[in-house]
Amino acid sequence: MSLRTHGSLQEGEAARLGRQREDFLDFSANLNPFGPPASALAAARGSDLGRYPDPACQRLRSALAEKLRVTERELLVGNGSSELLHLLARAFVKPGDPALVFTPAFGEYSLALDAAGARRTDVLGEAEAGFSWDLATAIRLIEAHRPGIAYLGNPNNPTGVYLSRSEVGRLAAALSPGILVLDEAYRSFVEAPWWSLRLAPNVAVVRSLTKEYALPGLRLGYLVAARHIVERAGGQQPSWSVSTPAQDAAIACLGEDGWLEESLALVRAAKDDLVGLLRGAGFKVQAGAANFILVRVGDAARTRRQLLERGIAVRDCTSFGLPQYIRVGVRTPPECQLLVGAMAEARR
Repeated sequence: MSLRTHGSLQEGEAARLGRQREDFLDFSANLNPFGPPASALAAARGSDLGRYPDPACQRLRSALAEKLRVTERELLVGNGSSELLHLLARAFVKPGDPALVFTPAFGEYSLALDAAGARRTDVLGEAEAGFSWDLATAIRLIEAHRPGIAYLGNPNNPTGVYLSRSEVGRLAAALSPGILVLDEAYRSFVEAPWWSLRLAPNVAVVRSLTKEYALPGLRLGYLVAARHIVERAGGQQPSWSVSTPAQDAAIACLGEDGWLEESLALVRAAKDDLVGLLRGAGFKVQAGAANFILVRVGDAARTRRQLLERGIAVRDCTSFGLPQYIRVGVRTPPECQLLVGAMAEARR
């Protein structure tokens, strides 16, 4: 498996099994199982495809700025949060520059840094410590290498580890003037998230709008950071990066506070039930703070194959450096019961 392995069952893999993607219950992608909201779908369908997208995403940036209580010049909208992760690496890394990644981690961090020619150092969260990082060790590495940029998922993918405001603040202070890229793609699923915007001048917060609204096919994310960070990252962005349907759907989503609150509460309840079912079936579980669960199964690749045969897709975490684990996204309670039953059957 390569670092480009991500969640969500691919068409080719389904075809090799003689099926369509729609034939599977897909637990490999971490999306809101109750979305997308009808207003977002209607907005995307009503988009004017006969004109170029607004390259500045002006209407969306204005709506985001008002909602987040930041200025428009502190915002950059991207073609998914992945594009923004790459733009930041291009903007702040030269070949040979030191960089830091908190691992295990989303593979795009390393891909972005490798493409920019960085000398990467990893801070590893050990399983014995619940995959959390030793901050004293991390700060010693920062002081030794003086990286110009560091990537931290919070909550982390795939472990769900969620650092506190004071912990992230310590890392940002140690890293300064280097940039701390704080990836908050799954922040909405945290039960009591802390406010991270404007935490420090060197913190660049990257978020996704497609996880909580279940719109990954539209590719939509945004960056909130100091103006000089936004301007440098934006200078690396291709023209018309964000499509018109994505911009229109995102604006509609920002008006769906009630829908989002209700659906996220259902996701959290379903997660609690799924954790209980998995532990009751004898599986060792890392629940974390996000809408997915890390499960120790012994042989992740074999378990994934066995579940695919039963019409269920999960995330083999080998590409995260965790070949004994799978990651499962939270779906509806009846679907979660089917998953646990299939896992227990495959283990026999």
